[in-house]
Amino acid sequence: MVGSGGLRSSAARWLALDLSQLGRDDRRRAIIGGSVMLFVAIAVAMLNYFLRGPNHDQYDLRIYYSAVTFWLDGNSLYDFAQPDPVNVSLGFTYPPIAAILMAPMELIPVGIVVVLHFVVLIACSVVLAWLYLRHYWELRPFQMFIVVGVVCALGFLLQPIAQNIGFGQVNLLLAALVVIDVLVLGGRGSRWFGVGIGLAMALKLTPGIFLLLLVLDRRWRGLLTAVGSAAAVIAVGFAINWSDSVRYYTDLIWESDRVGFLDNPVNQSWNGTLARLTAPEQPSRALWLLGALLVVALGAVRIRRALRAGDLVAALTLTGFVGALASPVTWVHHIVWVLPAAIVLHRYFWVPTADGGRRVSRRALLLSATGLFLWVFDIPSTFHLPDTGFESLSLGSAVIASQQFIWLVLAVIMLPIGAAADRAPSRSSTTRVIHAGS
Repeated sequence: MVGSGGLRSSAARWLALDLSQLGRDDRRRAIIGGSVMLFVAIAVAMLNYFLRGPNHDQYDLRIYYSAVTFWLDGNSLYDFAQPDPVNVSLGFTYPPIAAILMAPMELIPVGIVVVLHFVVLIACSVVLAWLYLRHYWELRPFQMFIVVGVVCALGFLLQPIAQNIGFGQVNLLLAALVVIDVLVLGGRGSRWFGVGIGLAMALKLTPGIFLLLLVLDRRWRGLLTAVGSAAAVIAVGFAINWSDSVRYYTDLIWESDRVGFLDNPVNQSWNGTLARLTAPEQPSRALWLLGALLVVALGAVRIRRALRAGDLVAALTLTGFVGALASPVTWVHHIVWVLPAAIVLHRYFWVPTADGGRRVSRRALLLSATGLFLWVFDIPSTFHLPDTGFESLSLGSAVIASQQFIWLVLAVIMLPIGAAADRAPSRSSTTRVIHAGS
């Protein structure tokens, strides 16, 4: 029988994916398993994209492409406006540095950009699933390949993931940057730890919520690296496109309604819920700020508890949910953390009992059962909700349109956390362990 130390050593070697160190049979199974994983994940993603739900035809990606072309033709980046049937018009909503990094797209036909983007999203989904699964279970490479393939295939059925593919969004990429930074660079104590969060922050403001995770985990060097790298990347944007950078950070950054109507039912933040409840009036900024601070405070307690239990991936997931709730605008395709959350829920679906048996976690069951409905089905289409104009509807309609917001609040409160099974505790965690499901 292999001792626990030998098993951990072998698992660490297998999970490093160095195929040259595997035996011939394991190498063959790893390659076959990897091929199956990719085939299943890509097939399900394509089936989901073409046959299920509204086909958004890479709408947002095409806006990025057109806006970058417009800017490279000598125009102001934020003067670009594309007519939109719901929001009247939409423009480029990211900082100038994002457009600078997207500039090479202009050299490639948009059809090829769509294909490349599709491949990148699949790769990001694989990375998220792989790193989360690795935290909880020790599997041989060919087993991990197959499990990751199944997780990704099912994950592509979730609306946030499906809409990232359908709209051509960047949220999976940003999540992958954060997760690689925290679980890989942070886990190794790399001096580059914090760069991933910093880059994600520079490209989009909302990943800044992960600074809270670094503060709660007392990763001060990583915090400074994240802030410094974000500042450096933003400075590059100023150096290359000064006028648009000044315009963005002094004016446009405060205009949350630039991205669409706040009461749209796909806005599942606290601010979006307020907008539906107070329509036609604009939501109170004071109420939004108060609610956002309460969410952050509650989330901080839960995140810290997960960190003390050595469950870094649950802490990551909770932080992502807190950011979604507190942000002024959180479209459904922003909430990609439901995929990692599904892995966390599966890990803690069964909890030990006093007599040595196991029972179903009521928290995990509630979140899984309700989440299966709320995140697989397109809620606005299912309940025939309007894109805006909730002032003419009942209070019940506003509540129905905010079901995913309610689920996120419950997830922050109830997501099971505990010591990661069969893995060493994170370097920064303390020795106190909280039982799974707490």
